[in-house]
Amino acid sequence: MFQSRKRSVLSSFVAVMLLACLVPVGSVAGTTFPSGEEIADAKAGDLILKAGTYEIGGKSYRADYGTLVVPENRNKDDSRLIQLPVIRIHATGENPAEPVFLLVGGPGAPNVFSAERLARIGFDDFPKAWLLDHHDFVMVGYRGVDGSISLNLPEVAEAVQVEKNPLSSENLEKLGKAYLTAFQRLKREGVDIDGYTMVEVIDDMEAARKELGYEKINLYSPSYGSRVAYIYSLRYPDSIHRSLMVSVNPPGHFVWEPEMVDSQLRYYADLWEKDPVAVSKSPDLVKTMQNVLKTLPREWEGFRIDPGKVKITTFMQLMHRASAAQVFDAYVAAEKGDYSGLAYLSVAYDKIIPNSSNWGERASKAVSADYDPKRDYEAETDPAGSIIGSPVSKQDWGSLEKGGWPIKPIPKEYRKLQYSDVETLLVNGSIDFATPAESAKELLPYLRNGKLVILAEMAHVSDLENIQPQAFQHLVERFYLEGIVDDSKFTYEPMNFTPSQTFQDIAKQFVEQAARGAAGPASAERGNVYEDPEGRFSIPLVGDWTEVKTDGTYAKFALATPPLDMYIVTAESSDLEAGMDEALRQVGIDPGALTLQDTGKYGNWNLFYYSFGDGKGVTVPAQVKDETTYCLIITGDEVFTMDPSANLVKTVGGFALASEEVILPTTVDEFEAYINSFVGDKPPALSIAIALGSDVIYTKGFGMADGPKGMVATADTVYQWSSMSKIVSATAIMQLREKGLLDLDAPVSQYLDYFPAQYPITVRQIESHSSGIPEPADFVVQYLTLEDQPLPDPDQIARRFSKEFTGPGFEPGSASAYSSLNSVILGQIVAEVSGMSYIEYVRENILIPLGMENTDFIYASDAMIEKAAAGAFAANEAEAVIAMVDEIRGRGDGADFVREVDGDLAWMNRFRVFAPAGGGLIGPVTEAIRFLGAHLNGGEFEGVRILSPESVSLMREMLLSNTGTPLGFGIGWIILDEVPHPYVEHPGSGYGSQALMRLYPNEGFAVVIMSNFEGYDHEGVVDAAANVVFSMLEGR
Repeated sequence: MFQSRKRSVLSSFVAVMLLACLVPVGSVAGTTFPSGEEIADAKAGDLILKAGTYEIGGKSYRADYGTLVVPENRNKDDSRLIQLPVIRIHATGENPAEPVFLLVGGPGAPNVFSAERLARIGFDDFPKAWLLDHHDFVMVGYRGVDGSISLNLPEVAEAVQVEKNPLSSENLEKLGKAYLTAFQRLKREGVDIDGYTMVEVIDDMEAARKELGYEKINLYSPSYGSRVAYIYSLRYPDSIHRSLMVSVNPPGHFVWEPEMVDSQLRYYADLWEKDPVAVSKSPDLVKTMQNVLKTLPREWEGFRIDPGKVKITTFMQLMHRASAAQVFDAYVAAEKGDYSGLAYLSVAYDKIIPNSSNWGERASKAVSADYDPKRDYEAETDPAGSIIGSPVSKQDWGSLEKGGWPIKPIPKEYRKLQYSDVETLLVNGSIDFATPAESAKELLPYLRNGKLVILAEMAHVSDLENIQPQAFQHLVERFYLEGIVDDSKFTYEPMNFTPSQTFQDIAKQFVEQAARGAAGPASAERGNVYEDPEGRFSIPLVGDWTEVKTDGTYAKFALATPPLDMYIVTAESSDLEAGMDEALRQVGIDPGALTLQDTGKYGNWNLFYYSFGDGKGVTVPAQVKDETTYCLIITGDEVFTMDPSANLVKTVGGFALASEEVILPTTVDEFEAYINSFVGDKPPALSIAIALGSDVIYTKGFGMADGPKGMVATADTVYQWSSMSKIVSATAIMQLREKGLLDLDAPVSQYLDYFPAQYPITVRQIESHSSGIPEPADFVVQYLTLEDQPLPDPDQIARRFSKEFTGPGFEPGSASAYSSLNSVILGQIVAEVSGMSYIEYVRENILIPLGMENTDFIYASDAMIEKAAAGAFAANEAEAVIAMVDEIRGRGDGADFVREVDGDLAWMNRFRVFAPAGGGLIGPVTEAIRFLGAHLNGGEFEGVRILSPESVSLMREMLLSNTGTPLGFGIGWIILDEVPHPYVEHPGSGYGSQALMRLYPNEGFAVVIMSNFEGYDHEGVVDAAANVVFSMLEGR
């Protein structure tokens, strides 16, 4: 589902804050916790359980939902009882080993997560499902956050929200008083704060262990949770089988000391100096940060830049390597005069920090464990000469010393390092700001059966878990099951200081939107808009259109690149053919002089492709509404009218009748209602996936993947990629370029000796469809093959074309015209340069590394066949389609492509398209989004890098013609940059398939849809999905 970004534009920080903002699980509807009546007679220590299921993303796990009844303060005989939620998800394998108990990070975050809540924030499976093969997984609520008593402090949230400088003495005083006021309120309400320490939390866990009947348990403890786990091992060593601590926080380390912060920054600076791209931007990272913080302006574009807020969000962003790169990039830009990124960080403080934590639980755990009344925290956390000081600790501890949170300290033995015999594995990143690796090294000598793994150039918890997830899971499972520490699956990944999305881009995009008067998210991707003088319709003019004066009975516009004219004409006719003829005559075109070459559908438009002869063509999108025929008549060279450019496609797609004003959805429910309005549970099918940052936040299928077989579409349904495959080909080309094996500006003949050398068409021109190579109208159909037939030999296709090639349709580089033959040639270049077949190369260098197990050029597995959608098209077109295929191919096999006719639809047998590099991939959206996610995140997805950030960026740059006009293409991508939210995309379509992948670099998200039917408004579907994400980002 859609969600607030787990790693948003404030990437790692928001990941931490997301957990802190989750509501207690007991308040989530739809779970099966015991009712009030069922726990009415419970006494201290009782755990009342109800059997149920944990259902998420179409997966169902056997689970128990329970309420644990415990004393609020076990040191008082008359203490009242409180209730804590417990969820146990049962192991899926036989004979499970010891269970895993979760001790999540914080403090101030919950420790129990319902399936409903996880689904709402974008998970399609339980995050630790990989542990369920061998272990029950148990979540016991944290007192003060989960369950019947909450230590939320609105007084503190309000005091944190200050207009300027949250680190000033005045504001620290104000915050300290808010803590004390809140403490006194809770005391009046009967809350015994002394009962909300880590010791009580551990006793809660121990009570749950006993009631669940486990002799020994494993602990999974990230960040702050590792402190709880360590004390657990001291308090109840016989209860623990093995303890895993991820990002280690031993006693005494709730205060981030400024000396350690400086040391970590200098470590980053050393890495920076080893990165030639980074050091070219700034030779001294530390000096850059210091200079910028001394010279911060008061505002940027009307947004206040507050040094204290910038320091706090800077520190929080440094907890993960991806967001750290964004922070450093923002400081470097600021040193050069662009303060937009730091303005963004300043604003982010106001939007996120005040409600980022359960402040009462955070204070209770920290103060009872680490508070030292002898320290002057305000001064000590901000010493002279420090790079940024320790801003978060200054705000936390500097305020608490001024006001107070008078909680009783936990026993002294738990506030210092002691020896433990529990078998323990410590895992830390070398660049972890939140829990530095030095802290883990400090603890290790006290663990007699302890081991330490430090992962180079990884940071806090989510880096360790998610950059190389398979390696991390292997490490954890071998430790839990065998006691073996096996980090052999990890590979070194150097710190990348080039962010895929900068804070500066985000800030500027926001300002541009505000300048356009956009109070909310954009409702459509529209450039300049032509409004019908009679108010009947509007149409966006995407691209470099110039209005041409007419007699007023129609409108005319000229497009510079490619050179085309477009007439917008209406005719008073409810008959489409008669209305088209009348419209053509209005603009001086004799319908009888045109030869129909092809037809198609695009949204509500019927498409007609005509030839004038002599290389000239006419394309007419037409539709009838309310007794009126609307026509867009496009004229120019046939090479351009037969393969419309992206800006022309967007212009046509944006046409909107006044009576059918499009209001794009802003919520998930609205989006799904929109999809269900034309799909629902009917055939044909459509599946969609969306990635935001490095997270896949939404996947779903709609409709019927195979109507006659009753096969419902899911997110894992397998479809034809069609021409989306071309971006994979472009990616392969860029990989070879990175290896120094290929030059984009070298002629094709340098790599394919059979390509005519007298036409010096370059690889870059092939990639940008500016080669002038035409695509024959019959090309795609000619090379279709059924599933049981061998794939066409792309080498033979390329050689045959090269032999027959008589020259480009226009001067290479002067314009662009989409042609699938370009990709056939690219595929053969990949094969020749790599020494492998194109298919083998893509499998080994893109599909397998990205974990795309059910994506291939053939139906390579039973799983692909079982999940394969059947292509569908209108049944009344079946005879014409069969006749067309027979005429083009001359083999009499047209009927073999149609499996059956069922009602209004004809259903096709499985087939493959003309050539692998141009449109041959087959697979689900859930794997296409992995490929797209790599392009979204600088060439890397889930720790696997397929391209460098520089190559990814180069692919998205608008290429220019020989005369300097935009071509509408980058390297492979179609580029739309003259719209409110610039994006790159690539569609794919044909009989029985419709697909589109789109990437919004500035906003950091991507969408891919696939269907088994060509009749959907696929652009409209992606526009609608994107608008929901825009709304989500705006709302946050």
